[in-house]
Amino acid sequence: MEMKPYEINTPFYKFLTSFLIERNVEKTISFLDKNVQCIGIEQEINDRETFRQFLKKEVIKCPNLIPFYIQNYKENRLNNQITCCFGEIMIEKKESLQKVQMTIIFQKEQRSSKIVHIHYAVPTTEDGEYFIERKKEQEKEEHGCTYERKFLEQLLEMIPVGGLVTYRDQDFSLYYMNQELIKELGYTQEELIRDPKMIHYIHNDDVKRVQQTMFSSDRNEESYVLDYRLKKKDGSYVWIYEKGKQIQTEDGVQLFFSVILDVSKTVELKLKFEAEASVDSLTGIYNRRKAMELIKEQEIEKVPAALLMIDIDNFKKVNDTYGHQHGDEVLRGLANILKKHTRKGDIVSRFGGDEFLVYLSDVTSQRVIYKRVEQLKQIFSETYAKRYPDCE
Repeated sequence: MEMKPYEINTPFYKFLTSFLIERNVEKTISFLDKNVQCIGIEQEINDRETFRQFLKKEVIKCPNLIPFYIQNYKENRLNNQITCCFGEIMIEKKESLQKVQMTIIFQKEQRSSKIVHIHYAVPTTEDGEYFIERKKEQEKEEHGCTYERKFLEQLLEMIPVGGLVTYRDQDFSLYYMNQELIKELGYTQEELIRDPKMIHYIHNDDVKRVQQTMFSSDRNEESYVLDYRLKKKDGSYVWIYEKGKQIQTEDGVQLFFSVILDVSKTVELKLKFEAEASVDSLTGIYNRRKAMELIKEQEIEKVPAALLMIDIDNFKKVNDTYGHQHGDEVLRGLANILKKHTRKGDIVSRFGGDEFLVYLSDVTSQRVIYKRVEQLKQIFSETYAKRYPDCE
């Protein structure tokens, strides 16, 4: 099978070529970080020097080149420093092919990238496999965990941000959370074990949106992204940005694998700007632009409503006689009256100057509307007529 140009030019391919084709141990080692981890072969490796000794033994066993090609190659950039590469390595052996699934994680270091983690998985565990032999099934059972789970855990612990893996169930039951995220949220591992349902930690207002986004994603898609609030141990909430993907283990278990960033400051700043853009700075109620936007949304639902346009009689006289500070007090006072004596679903806005707008939603009775108008007029008059008697 002919290699695609982009696969040939990848560090993933060059790393394999240096060993399988060139059989050059030192060149192969030059791709590795000094603390490289490798799982899925004859022995567990946690540093570059151990890997060097292992490769030397492999070359002695089989000095001849090992032809190979790569298929289904994929790259996933987790952040600016970490790139996860996956490929199926087809090893040519006598008259047959052996497929090896390989995941290599590169971490950027100044001008180059080094391999910090390697994971191998092959369908058989026959004796005599060179370089890509997976540990025997009974050894896997003796360790009490699968290499697949260990690989995910080690991957999450290497990234400098939050990492989370949950089961693909309605509660997002916890599979693994890295120390970075545990530290951010403030829980202990024991507390997370007692309540492993991550849905309990998601803000109630965000649950439905999170479920819709994650369950509508597909394992064949690159990833999903969303932001929502997670509850910390102290009861406060942190805004997080999550980029994740559905994955499936060799045993068929479906999981959500995600990288998480704390974006609280960014979101709070965004909400502040949005509030400033939609709220009248003097009265604290909606400005004209925001009110019109909300009214259009209401009109889409075709709910019966009443629109009140209100202005203050002799307001200019208040400003001229008592000064603009008193005029501002009157404007704020009317805004407070309108907010206090309207319902949650109504829209109250300062339209400009001394003009106000009240949108009463879901009303059909003219009698009710007139009664509400008279009530507002009476409350305002009783509050300010005595303060400014010469401005009635």
